[in-house]
Amino acid sequence: KSLAVVGGNPGRFGELQVWDVAKKKLKLALPMTFDTLNGVSWSPDGTKIAFGCNDNTLRAVEAETGKQVLFQGAHNDWVLGTTFSSDGKFLVSCSRDRALKLTEVATQRFIDNITSITPGVLKGGLTSVRLRPQKEKKTVKVTNIAVASTEEKIYEELLIGGADGQPKLYKMHRESKRVIGDDANKVREFEPMPGRIYDLDFSPDGNLFVAASSSDGKGEVRVYQTNDGKRVSTLQGERGGVFAVAFRRDGKEIASAGFDGLVRLNDPATGKLIKEFVAVPLSTKVSGK
Repeated sequence: KSLAVVGGNPGRFGELQVWDVAKKKLKLALPMTFDTLNGVSWSPDGTKIAFGCNDNTLRAVEAETGKQVLFQGAHNDWVLGTTFSSDGKFLVSCSRDRALKLTEVATQRFIDNITSITPGVLKGGLTSVRLRPQKEKKTVKVTNIAVASTEEKIYEELLIGGADGQPKLYKMHRESKRVIGDDANKVREFEPMPGRIYDLDFSPDGNLFVAASSSDGKGEVRVYQTNDGKRVSTLQGERGGVFAVAFRRDGKEIASAGFDGLVRLNDPATGKLIKEFVAVPLSTKVSGK
């Protein structure tokens, strides 16, 4: 029913917009910073909107009022992606500083680096993060570094992509004590893609994911099996860098968009191009005197 937007000129100058989709009416226009906003996401209950900022901060606001309810400054470079945990209690952020970080929403407290903190392990800035959908919920015992104890948390997995072109799957919560040099939360790596990964998305059941990349003016979109990393298809029809991808709610089509201004719909199983179109057709009207 509502659309949160951090793109275009408003987003470039730090404004978050919330639109009523059915009425095509702007509900909220919130000046948040003096620099670009990125990676907007909704909480599962629809009450909060999170986003990253080019002032290196992570923020969240109430969806109805625009009141800021979270401000976190743990990153040291642009924050480019966000996603909430399935219960809305945690917020994950990725950044050009190469880190994937976990924040507790209620307290605004930085919890942990999900990725390794060892210099040289991370190969490039992170652009996108997605929470893996799971039908069955299971809990795990998680190490609480602050109080040196263990707690039970919902087991969740996160997919990330960025400058090194290699999708990676991580556990959200640390189950073992951190050791310098480890990357203990990493579940698996997938084959590298050409260029930088700009966007990712999971199928509704979490069994597949799609990743979009760009390199030297050329783009590629691939579909993989999440559990074993097998490539399912490479989408047909791309003619430039691809910067946004999304599965349809029933998982039967993938939408992609990029540099050439066209939206494409493809079959994820075969990669076959179903249709392509201009999302916002422009026309020039000439009036005579």
